[in-house]
Amino acid sequence: MTHGHPDTHTHTHTHTVFLPMLSGIIQGSVIGPLLFLIFINDLIVLLASAGISVKVFADDMKVYVRVTGRTDLIKLQSSLDLLTDWASKWQLQLSVDKCFTSNLGKPKCDVALHIDNNTLHVVQTCRDLLVTVCKSLPKHINVLITYCAVLCHVIRSL
Repeated sequence: MTHGHPDTHTHTHTHTVFLPMLSGIIQGSVIGPLLFLIFINDLIVLLASAGISVKVFADDMKVYVRVTGRTDLIKLQSSLDLLTDWASKWQLQLSVDKCFTSNLGKPKCDVALHIDNNTLHVVQTCRDLLVTVCKSLPKHINVLITYCAVLCHVIRSL
């Protein structure tokens, strides 16, 4: 790539135009996943230094904290604010409509959490990497039984 000037490559009568890329990581590239992990590493370190547990898989991130009092909820909201500021700094748009909160224990969380002035929805059950996470173990078992029954039906029909 040249300095702001597009290049053209001709191969078997097909023209490919290369345009300057201002920011981001090319999707579908071999090195893209590694570059993305390097790109978000400082965010993971930042959140962990604030006392927040972070789990990342590809471009999916979970932040969580054990809540024993109001101070922990304030810490969690502060971490969401750090995440928003980091995303803004690096021109990364968060998919707030895909974000939610879940309370998996006691006491019940009575504080609404926000990302970029958007209130996060509270869900009772969520699915993550084929695992259903919910407060109720019997409900989780019923979901697994239903899923297995559907898979068995599909396998038998092959």
